[in-house]
Amino acid sequence: MTVTVTTEPPTDCGNGIIEDGEECDDGNSSDTDECPTTCKTAVCGDGFVRAGVEVCDDKLNDNSYEGCAPGCSALGPRCGDNVLQADEGELCDDGNQTAGDGCNACLTENLPGECGQAVALAQPGRNVASQVEEVECDLGLPAEGQWSRFVGSAGKRMPTAAPPQFSCGTHAPGWLNGAEPAPADGVVAREVCFHWEDETCHFKVPIAVQNCGPFIMYRLPTPPTCALRYCGVD
Repeated sequence: MTVTVTTEPPTDCGNGIIEDGEECDDGNSSDTDECPTTCKTAVCGDGFVRAGVEVCDDKLNDNSYEGCAPGCSALGPRCGDNVLQADEGELCDDGNQTAGDGCNACLTENLPGECGQAVALAQPGRNVASQVEEVECDLGLPAEGQWSRFVGSAGKRMPTAAPPQFSCGTHAPGWLNGAEPAPADGVVAREVCFHWEDETCHFKVPIAVQNCGPFIMYRLPTPPTCALRYCGVD
């Protein structure tokens, strides 16, 4: 038979006197100082946010985010928290944001060109294999183009064959009309076609592509209209 024992704070917790079963007792009812109303010394993972020390405390403290990063020091995943977040575009995370130590800005060192500036496209609906019904488009991208790369559930690269219409969460899915460059090719000019009205290249835009080694990045401009979207594939 399993017996569940619930530990309650001592009934005299809060009287200012440290008694049996208490680690501390500061005589107040605050849960934001070093001695909360449990009369247990405040630590990250106790569910209480210490003023001036923690930004959050999700009562986990086990490398699970759940809205609060490990260490109770920040909300959500971030570069430099020593937890690899591939879906957020990280290739590495060594617990700091120091350049020159092998992991710079959560990417690898010595990446060619502007590879370290590529923005991660991580939306799962971008993947041509996704079954999402929402309709999205990329009119929010800068007109001059934005260096981007596909990560996580969005895929690893752009497809080089036309996806079906209404795939990857849009009406007219975009695909790379041309071969992927080799790392030695540097930045090359390519074209993205958008499949619509049974024409695999009904709309098209010129883009730039670079093979960065660990990933391929694409300089993606605003598409001609909505709903057109750049798609990814595994």
